[in-house]
Amino acid sequence: MALVPLGINAKLYYGTAGSTPSSIATNVKDIAISMSNTEVDVTTRANAGVEAIQAGLQGYTLTFTMFQLGDDAGYQAIIRAFTNKTLIALMPLTDTTDNDGEGPDADWAITECARDEANTEAISYSVTARINTFRSYKNLPSA
Repeated sequence: MALVPLGINAKLYYGTAGSTPSSIATNVKDIAISMSNTEVDVTTRANAGVEAIQAGLQGYTLTFTMFQLGDDAGYQAIIRAFTNKTLIALMPLTDTTDNDGEGPDADWAITECARDEANTEAISYSVTARINTFRSYKNLPSA
């Protein structure tokens, strides 16, 4: 039995919008990606009174936490993308590109950047990103 991938080995790559990112954001934790398809109602009278649904547009939402480290290039790039309302290339993978990590390669809009200033914790940001320009899904599992 193959080993199950561990979350600690997942990577978030970042870079300039319009190209596949190649820098690893080392200042992130708790990465989560939600993938969904909209539901399209294709019910007809010929379907015996049963609703018929097919998958429509795909949506991807990426969330992660990062610490406020002013000299960290990944932190700077993500905060700049949020404040300037510009796109950033992000690629959340289950592992490194060298180890066939799986995930979407796209340009993302940073839609939320919530800062947490708890008294007993390091200052951190909870970041939410949504896809603007989809390039590909790296290492899509085969059938």
